Amino acid sequence: GGGGGGGGGTNFLGQLFTKTSFINYAYDALLINEFLDAGTFQFTPKWNDAAGHSRSQISVDVTGREVLQFFSFGDSHAKLAADVTMLCAIAGFYLVLAFVLLKASVRRFGVSD
Repeated sequence: GGGGGGGGGTNFLGQLFTKTSFINYAYDALLINEFLDAGTFQFTPKWNDAAGHSRSQISVDVTGREVLQFFSFGDSHAKLAADVTMLCAIAGFYLVLAFVLLKASVRRFGVSD
């Protein structure tokens, strides 16, 4: 692959947004909470045969942990705790940021009582 520079910068920004996005941690925590200790699921793939008839003769039992591993989500209670901790840290950061911006705007524009 040729191309000019800048590909690394785009990749870095993508990773930065992924690591700092609350959606990433919230969705991961949601799926871990739903699937980790949920028991066994039956995966029944459906397909059409050559005649166009819908078929589903196979049924595969999978655990919630296998579902999480297949889709590359966390698969432990420790990962769930880490996700919730990151969500709290991000929320705390946004609260502090809002407070600092509010204080800065009050100093800049003044407040009349």
